[in-house]
Amino acid sequence: MKNHMKKILLASSSPRRQEILKNLHIPFQIMSPDCDETYPKEITGTKIPVHLAEKKILAILEKKPGTQDCILAADTVVLLGGRKLGKPANRDEAFSFLKSMQGTSHVVATGIAFYDPESGTTESRCAQTEVFFKPLSDKEINWYLDTDEWEDAAGGYKIQGRGAFFVTKIMGNYSNVVGLPISELYDILLSHGFMSEAVPL
Repeated sequence: MKNHMKKILLASSSPRRQEILKNLHIPFQIMSPDCDETYPKEITGTKIPVHLAEKKILAILEKKPGTQDCILAADTVVLLGGRKLGKPANRDEAFSFLKSMQGTSHVVATGIAFYDPESGTTESRCAQTEVFFKPLSDKEINWYLDTDEWEDAAGGYKIQGRGAFFVTKIMGNYSNVVGLPISELYDILLSHGFMSEAVPL
């Protein structure tokens, strides 16, 4: 089937999100939003990644005012007992994150936002996946940190890499843990007519 889908501006430099879109044969171009990831203190939990995804959309619209391109943005956070674990600043913080997650479960939440230039509106959704870790020794954690996979990864691990060794079970969307929930993305694209010529409805 010939693909007639328009291209998307992906407001992310994440190689994981790029790989997901490539595997789905969704055409896209990359434009880094270059915005800070701060948020008001009253925004908590799963509202955080949605707010940050929408903030990335606004950053792209400031760069390309009046754009006729669709824009997709996403942000992923790890939530452990109400505490947000972002990307660790250094190895010590990554160790602290993994130490706190071992032997228990945490929630990975990804907010996605899609800007439709025809309506001038942005639709946002959030996916949540519960991830269960096996008990880990300090030696195992340090072994993992030696792989450098913790860098640039929410919570300090990558489930699509050797971080999968530590996962005993997940409840929810796997692609969400990687960084882009495919089911929610599909629903948004369909609702905006983005895939109507590529998918028979």
